Amino acid sequence: METTFNEFYASIYDDLYRDKSYSNEVAHIVSKIRQQGSLPEKHGRVLDFGCGTGNHAIEFCKLGFCVIGVDPSRFMVEKAKSKINSNTNIEFLVGGVESVKLRHFNLVTCLFNVLGYYSVDKDPAELMEIFHLGLLDEAGYIVIDFWDKSKIQNIDQSVTVKNYETRFGLAQRTTSSNFLMDDILEIDIDWAIDKLPMINSREKHQIKIFSPEYIYETLKLAGFRNIQSVEIPKGKYVDPRSSMFLGTACS
Repeated sequence: METTFNEFYASIYDDLYRDKSYSNEVAHIVSKIRQQGSLPEKHGRVLDFGCGTGNHAIEFCKLGFCVIGVDPSRFMVEKAKSKINSNTNIEFLVGGVESVKLRHFNLVTCLFNVLGYYSVDKDPAELMEIFHLGLLDEAGYIVIDFWDKSKIQNIDQSVTVKNYETRFGLAQRTTSSNFLMDDILEIDIDWAIDKLPMINSREKHQIKIFSPEYIYETLKLAGFRNIQSVEIPKGKYVDPRSSMFLGTACS
């Protein structure tokens, strides 16, 4: 995954998603959990799996949580670390779930379609089981979002071109996609900066998509209960392909 989320991509990532309301999403998640049960008002422990450049993790920290963010891309983690100081209750780690599976959390999040990237060559059921084991028995929650198969099928997969203001100038992203299998979407991305093509800038993303029924059953088999679909909060940037689920490790 580091070849996809490389140094260039990490350097412009926050520019690409500057309109994504991380604070609203985190507040929404916490609110939904507290409607269902309880989270510690202070010092609750959160695992942000696939933390990227740390934006969700930082918002959880602002609400008083102690956060561990994990991501396999060292470039994304380096960017995340640059945003915090030594007094912040966040730890960012390079790695996968093996980095945190023996720790205990009140909440595990797997947001912004991280599950789709992870599951291309790995079993998401095993990941959910590890998450369940890593949660506190009496107050453990999981929140995941994913690309919803029914929504993807209604979106045009033809070539699209978007422009972004970045630290390097005007970046143009040309995207095309096709299905390798009925549940694996391959996305090709080419970059140009100020209309000049970049050398070795081509990205290839492979993403697994899921039906809500599959996610529900996978969470259930892993031991989660009270599983419910959660609406993703509205904002300037809302991915129309995504759906979100909330579950609890409580019996």
